Amino acid sequence: MIDQQTGRSRYGYRRIADDLRRQIDNQQLEPGDQLPTEDALIDQYGMSRTTVRNAVAVLKREGLVESKGRLGTRVRLIRHFEYDASTGDTWTQIESAGWTPSQQFQMIIHRPDANVARLLELGTDELVCERRCHRLIDREPWFTEISYYPRDIAGRAGLETPAKIAEGAKRQMARCGLEEDGYSDTVYARNATSVEIRDFNLAAETTAVMIHDRLARIAERPILLTRHVLPADRNRIRYESVRLT
Repeated sequence: MIDQQTGRSRYGYRRIADDLRRQIDNQQLEPGDQLPTEDALIDQYGMSRTTVRNAVAVLKREGLVESKGRLGTRVRLIRHFEYDASTGDTWTQIESAGWTPSQQFQMIIHRPDANVARLLELGTDELVCERRCHRLIDREPWFTEISYYPRDIAGRAGLETPAKIAEGAKRQMARCGLEEDGYSDTVYARNATSVEIRDFNLAAETTAVMIHDRLARIAERPILLTRHVLPADRNRIRYESVRLT
């Protein structure tokens, strides 16, 4: 679109970003390809340098492109991990995809925030045992799995240990007579926190993360909240359903 008075294109930075995003989606610009230079984009769209830079900044925030110093701005190679929320067995899923999983583990005892306390039906002075796994794929941070246990449940199952449990926490709980008999799932999205931006090396505060909460119960009592935090630029959530006959 050309402004009749100035002879310049009336593209705004969002329209430039939309056009470049379309080229990436259609593989006209492939992973590793360099974006046109600022001068080339100025000539192509007839806009100021500031407008062009704002458009490229949008694509950077979305994780579609990255700057490589003197090498210019290139289209990122984006891989997606397809997380099967119906099983929640992320380690096996990563290995099945042909990637190499690793993790950073932490266990802490603390007073939960209001949301976790509400879901686990805990009083204001009750504590939880939090077991947190920061999962990496091929050494890149990919998502976080956080398990919250009421402290009496964690103590009964022997989960208050700073080490990983060889047989897995669920098997150990079942062996202690704490096998869940039902659960409910909630899936939602929100903007990443500053901590998540740092831990996942995200592009900006506007980067979204997806949350999968699974609340497990025994005889209607909540015994475990498992929360998966999955950056939206590298993960997809999938559910498998079984047709009932």
